[in-house]
Amino acid sequence: NTSINLLSCQQWHNYQQMKLKRQVALWIGIFSVIFWAEPSFQDSAPIFTRIASSPTCEQGLDTSKVYIAGLFDTLNFDWGQEIFDFTISLLNDHHNYWHDDILNDGTEIIATVADAGCDPGIAVPAYWDLKTSWGQPLHGVIGCRCSGASIAVSRIAGLEDIPVVSMSSSSAQLSDIIDFSSFFRLVGPDNSRGQVGALVTLLQSFGWDRVSVINTDTQYTKDLATAFGNTWTGDIAHIHTVSIRPDGTVEDTSVDQALDGVPVDDPRVNSRIIVLIAHHQHAYPILQRAQQRNFQPDTVWVGADAWTGQFFGSDTEWMPDIPGYIGVVPYRNNDSHLHDFLNRLQNHQKATQTTTPSISPASGSAAEDTTFPSLPSYAAETMVDSI
Repeated sequence: NTSINLLSCQQWHNYQQMKLKRQVALWIGIFSVIFWAEPSFQDSAPIFTRIASSPTCEQGLDTSKVYIAGLFDTLNFDWGQEIFDFTISLLNDHHNYWHDDILNDGTEIIATVADAGCDPGIAVPAYWDLKTSWGQPLHGVIGCRCSGASIAVSRIAGLEDIPVVSMSSSSAQLSDIIDFSSFFRLVGPDNSRGQVGALVTLLQSFGWDRVSVINTDTQYTKDLATAFGNTWTGDIAHIHTVSIRPDGTVEDTSVDQALDGVPVDDPRVNSRIIVLIAHHQHAYPILQRAQQRNFQPDTVWVGADAWTGQFFGSDTEWMPDIPGYIGVVPYRNNDSHLHDFLNRLQNHQKATQTTTPSISPASGSAAEDTTFPSLPSYAAETMVDSI
């Protein structure tokens, strides 16, 4: 929904003058976040020296290189950097028959990766550090993975028309092309036309008309819970937001409060169906706590893709024999281009003796069949397309 026009230098400066008042108000808020998060940023050069100038009008600009940054959480998306770096290496090789037409004039991509922490308070300082300390112009950002971080970074990047392409941020807020004028993504928004609509349809297909909703205190999950509440036409017996500690873990007391509030004693208002809206690193401790407490054993937990589309890991002894976990995940097409990429990545891993990411056979294929491998997360696939 964004058109790109070639502007003369005079038109560019007129455009920047028109945006200046809006930028000043936004930068005041941004500075307060940056200074609070990292005092050392106070020594950085004033940003307005960058706003007033246009790189398109500089003489002798080196157009043979494009500088982009990967901005995503490196803890819960730890194999993301390997995919990012490998994709960049494929694109910079102009003779490997993998999208050689994209940079057929010899242009080279120079890339770096910074940790966004799936957290606006980490992502904004990381973006600022790239702008002020990398030593290179920043032409684009691949990220963030989480909506809260993307919302914060995209507001800043939009002031200088730096494109931000997210592989997985699905908050409906990001569909506003005025507030997020340079933001793009490869997933649908969490509204009635996206994941929320899919969740509602799933519940209705089973004939369920009463649910409880437990969500965590992140921008993504709060937005998703709000959109679900606005779309769901049945009853909501109980809703609770689980608090997140500063270290990123769930608050145990808040989890207990969420479980204690679910009605289980009166058949007229009981809710056996619980919609759990959380990232996987938060959802699994909540599910484990419910199992430890022997909470309503016949509960059906219905999840968003943020946890139902993720691997539980090897520690699953706590899970009940019949977990009762269902959810929605994006459809993953058996695309020949993706298979080509994954086969190249497998060969690279064998040559370099790396072990991540864990490439597994695609859903529906035999366990020993590696003809159609798949990555453990949809976000890993969309990262490649984002770049």
